[in-house]
Amino acid sequence: LEGSAEAPYMWNGTHYNKAYNACPSKHWHFTSCPDCQCNGHSNCSRGSNVCQSPCQHLTEGNQCQYCKAGYYGNPINGGNCTACSCNNHSVSCDRHNGKCYCSTKGIVGHHCDRCDEQNHYFGIPTDGGTCYYNLTIDFQYTFNMSKADDRYFTKINFMNLPSKPDIDVDFSIQCSDNALVNISIGSATLPSKNLHENVECGNIKFRFPHDENLFGVENTTFYVNVFQFTTPFILQISFSQHRTLDLLQFFVTFSSCFLSLLIIAAVLWKIKQKYDMYRRRQQLFLELEHMASRPFAGIVLEVNNESHQASESSVPLLAKNNPTPIALEPCSSGKAAVLSLILRLPTGGYGCAPPGQTGLAIASALVSLGIMDQKVNKECENPNAGKAINCPVKCGYTSTGV
Repeated sequence: LEGSAEAPYMWNGTHYNKAYNACPSKHWHFTSCPDCQCNGHSNCSRGSNVCQSPCQHLTEGNQCQYCKAGYYGNPINGGNCTACSCNNHSVSCDRHNGKCYCSTKGIVGHHCDRCDEQNHYFGIPTDGGTCYYNLTIDFQYTFNMSKADDRYFTKINFMNLPSKPDIDVDFSIQCSDNALVNISIGSATLPSKNLHENVECGNIKFRFPHDENLFGVENTTFYVNVFQFTTPFILQISFSQHRTLDLLQFFVTFSSCFLSLLIIAAVLWKIKQKYDMYRRRQQLFLELEHMASRPFAGIVLEVNNESHQASESSVPLLAKNNPTPIALEPCSSGKAAVLSLILRLPTGGYGCAPPGQTGLAIASALVSLGIMDQKVNKECENPNAGKAINCPVKCGYTSTGV
């Protein structure tokens, strides 16, 4: 308490004035602390240093040195206590600096005058308003109020704007402890309407029909107030809009998709057929081109009529008993080859083949080259060898099969 040697002084804004009401002048001068110290907010019993209770002037404490709950200031030496200014969002504040302990989650500020927009709380908390957490449709939210900073919370508010006008809204909320829930709906043109009031929060589920509430028109909004809970407290809340299954539409859609897939499969199958046919045709062209590029040559074939054959002595024995191959195709190893001959087919005693049939054929055999050359050459040196065996004509091959 400021003063001079005469009396206490108080500042009135322009200068100091004597304040006899703060401390009577007869009590202003003392040389030691008095036994009764109640800071001017109470008296002590005669012969005692204990302050009488209750303390006056909204104070409390053994020496009336603190402000009561809901008030703040410095009551020491006659100081005053002032009521907390929290916009009706708290009943208590810091007793020294007056900072409010906001009871609604999402409201912040020294006097509970702002919304925590950084954490998605919106609204106007002054003049009787409050703050709401904006819930997104088709999401489930969990709020865990178990920290030390959450110990003063007793309320939390939510809002949701359904986006689909033709689908019902499903609402669910689950609380870990006792609490009450109010649900209302409002819009820009229609007054707010209470849907449910003072519902005990446990595991609550509601469905709101779209034909009764006109969702998505002029910002139709749900408001949910959860209150009268104590921390630690956990709740889960969600708004959702799910379209019900229309069997007729489902089967129509399914049939359309199935037929579309069948048509696409048929088109792809026809394309594959065309492509396979094209590949076979190209392969055939390549084979024909390869066959046409193979080497070929002409031969002169002597065909004798058996009924008019010359005598055996007039026909060379070599031409009669040792036919000459028309083709010899060596293998890659050079030790074997494919040998081809012209054969005359049986005619049944007639001079020529019956009508409609051929009298000649080409016969092929796989033969070995050079294995029996020496043996065959020795046997062929015998003058009568032509009648005993078929001697090769300067080829040196041995037949292994027909």
